[in-house]
Amino acid sequence: MILYDKPYIKTPKNNVSLMHYLGLTQFISILESKSLIFSTSLLYQDKREGFITIPSHEATLKNVLWEDNTPLRKDDHFFDYKKIYEPYKNDENGVWDSFAYLIINMVRYFMFMHCWSLSDEENILMWDRYKFHKPALGIKTTIERIGNAIETERVYIGEINYVDHQKEHIVGYEGFSEKNLTDKETIEELFYQPFFHKQKCYKSENEVRLIISYEDITKSLTGETYITDIPYYDESFGFEQNYPRNYPNDRPFDDPYIPPHKFFANRNKKYAKIPPQIPVKVDTDELIEEIIISPYAESYDLNVVRSIAEKYEFDSNRIVNSPIDIKT
Repeated sequence: MILYDKPYIKTPKNNVSLMHYLGLTQFISILESKSLIFSTSLLYQDKREGFITIPSHEATLKNVLWEDNTPLRKDDHFFDYKKIYEPYKNDENGVWDSFAYLIINMVRYFMFMHCWSLSDEENILMWDRYKFHKPALGIKTTIERIGNAIETERVYIGEINYVDHQKEHIVGYEGFSEKNLTDKETIEELFYQPFFHKQKCYKSENEVRLIISYEDITKSLTGETYITDIPYYDESFGFEQNYPRNYPNDRPFDDPYIPPHKFFANRNKKYAKIPPQIPVKVDTDELIEEIIISPYAESYDLNVVRSIAEKYEFDSNRIVNSPIDIKT
């Protein structure tokens, strides 16, 4: 089930074709688990994933901890957090208590995404990126198929906006000083938009992104009881044991601020501790229109991949070689 009702998310039409490039091991994992793996934004290659642009950051230099116009709950955890940042209240850079800091160091831990390329045709640049996978594959599908394939989770899907991080705004941040940060819809837009933007250098990907719904987390931030239908926000998970040791330098236990999950708690103080990746169940027959094998693959790879697919009762006739003729 995919939601299309957010005006700030540019969702393609149902019949638009998408491609997802991957290696054989990942393909087997999808067939075996009947799941797509959604990863938190901090695991992506782009170091500016989930950041806001410089003009938008400057627009957010507005206290989020010391004003009433704030999306943060004023509970025990809020006051613990506030004590840590009290010395920085008058910091001339204004980053410690800005909305941008909230996005960069909290929201990014709670955004889980899966990425596709918007195209009716294969993208040779994407094949080049995956040519060291032996073999690389492409899953071809449509927006409608994805919507029908995702069985339970609430997911948003939208096209990526490519912007100059030095000069351009994130959509929705232009008039930040006039935003009502206690309004649920406003907060949702401000939280989602950075994850539907990327640096212009990635424009050739022509990316469409699936993001697991943030609505329930937003309820917590706007003062309502913490509730979620997403089963992975559970105390059986914890950042320290689940995030790999080579995780980016801004892992929550490496920095002086309260770990993000301390904020996402209900009134019984049950914290939302989450892993870096989440499996989302899909109907693979509905999801996959066709599997295309890379033009860099060996001549025997078609039969190998078909044989593997048959073991998982997947229709091997949907697996074809790329028609692209290329030197290998």
